[in-house]
Amino acid sequence: MKIGDATCPLVTRVHRKARKIKDTHQIIYIGHEGHDEAIGTMGEAEMFLVESLEDIISLKDKIDPNKPLTYLMQTTLSVADTKNIIDQISKTFPFVEHPSKDDICYATTERQEAVSLMMDKIDAMLVIGADNSSNSLRLLQLAQKSKPHSFKVSTADDLSKEYIQNNEIKILGLTAGASTPQVLVDEIISKLKIFYPNANVELFPGSRDDSMNFKLPGVLLS
Repeated sequence: MKIGDATCPLVTRVHRKARKIKDTHQIIYIGHEGHDEAIGTMGEAEMFLVESLEDIISLKDKIDPNKPLTYLMQTTLSVADTKNIIDQISKTFPFVEHPSKDDICYATTERQEAVSLMMDKIDAMLVIGADNSSNSLRLLQLAQKSKPHSFKVSTADDLSKEYIQNNEIKILGLTAGASTPQVLVDEIISKLKIFYPNANVELFPGSRDDSMNFKLPGVLLS
């Protein structure tokens, strides 16, 4: 039996950075306590976990101003929320060293930007993703700030025509978590077409194919 490592390269990059700086820097980790990715990354080195602005303030007595300080991030976080936390880190610890690259997954970032752009053109957003998908939940939270009737499903069986009708949703936006397979998206679109045979399905202006490609694990190429 062959075993291949299919870990997302962006997550691997964060692990690599943690190992590289663990002996030279104090590390703040921006992420969600208990999330699989956070647990894995924090296993690489000693880190201070922060989820909120209050968490940063509580580190004042724990961070040594005479030692280098930097931060790493969970790749599936909300871009807007992360910006606020980074701003607070900079304000609280002016000596912090900012990473040269953002750790947030490009697919997560692009989806969040697209959701924000769609808000004034739709009545609600349908997010496709698993219940334990951090980036899918962030997409839902972002959508519900402007469109409270936005909702999430994990499978086509979760779709409810009654919910759409009861909330008078005429124009429904659709997005999906970064790891949601295209086949699931297609299944849900097909079921929506069964609900509404005359509905138009349009690609949101500016949408495009993913802009980054990763190599398959070597074991799959051999």
